[in-house]
Amino acid sequence: MTECTRPATSRRAHFATIASIVVALSSVAHAQRGAPPAQPPPEEDADALVWPDDIRHLHWAEYVAAPLLVGGAFTLFLVPPSPETDGSNLTDFDLAIQRRIRIENEGARSFMKALGNVGFIGTFAYRAFDDLVMAGAVRGGWDVAWQLAVIDATAFGFSGAVTWGAQALYGRQRPKYYFCTEENPDDPECDGGDRTNRSLISGHVSIAVTGASLTCLHHSRLRIYGNQRRGRAACVSHAVMAGLTAVARATHDDHWPTDVLMGTALGVVSGWLIPRLLYYGFEEFGFGHGNWDEDGATHSRSSLRVAVVPQVSADQAGLGAMGAW
Repeated sequence: MTECTRPATSRRAHFATIASIVVALSSVAHAQRGAPPAQPPPEEDADALVWPDDIRHLHWAEYVAAPLLVGGAFTLFLVPPSPETDGSNLTDFDLAIQRRIRIENEGARSFMKALGNVGFIGTFAYRAFDDLVMAGAVRGGWDVAWQLAVIDATAFGFSGAVTWGAQALYGRQRPKYYFCTEENPDDPECDGGDRTNRSLISGHVSIAVTGASLTCLHHSRLRIYGNQRRGRAACVSHAVMAGLTAVARATHDDHWPTDVLMGTALGVVSGWLIPRLLYYGFEEFGFGHGNWDEDGATHSRSSLRVAVVPQVSADQAGLGAMGAW
């Protein structure tokens, strides 16, 4: 009769795993005990728009840096791209998708061109309206208005600098000129001059998504329109407009699919992630992103806490992370 024994390495792996779990639980428990007690959101006057105490006020240097960043971005917009494209920087994915989604009907193309421009220009106009007209003139919160304007300028400046810097440094032919050359190689209209090779990244999309992200973030933390329902409506409508802008720029042959995807990602980073890192932070009251509720109810503060723990097994070792919120 043969006796089966479990390898020692297997027992050591189990002990190491159990030890890792114990360390992780103790780390999370310690973080919970050390967390500050929950504080209810401050009472707000429905007629007053003030900058919340839990959001840092902008430094005077940021009021100087923001317009400089915007000016630098638009300078890059005016700089012609340095490299010449040879078509080798197009992917099979871009070509396959673009051939299926591009619109050739002239009437539909004109509509899509106009729609993309509305999304691009309307983004700047809407943020200025939100900041200066609604927050400042209508609600009387001029301190809030100027700080929102600087945050928006910083976000747009960063998005524009990355977008138009990429266009100036990395030549990629726009789809409209690629297909025009392919179908009518001798047509002089197939050369768009300095605009021909400005496909990567989509500026219309990055700016529109930046504006939509800013709108959703601002209205989640401030009652710019007086109540949460109107703020949510502003967020949803602006997000829909940003999505339509992305569709318009792709179907009109202004940008390849990867240009649009990169513009979308850049817009989220510029309009949501960076303002959160610099100003709003990531701690919330209650559900969603707001620090107040329509019915005046208070909610406990929730915050993300992460504990780094060792992970050891029979054949490998490393670090892991566990979070609590």
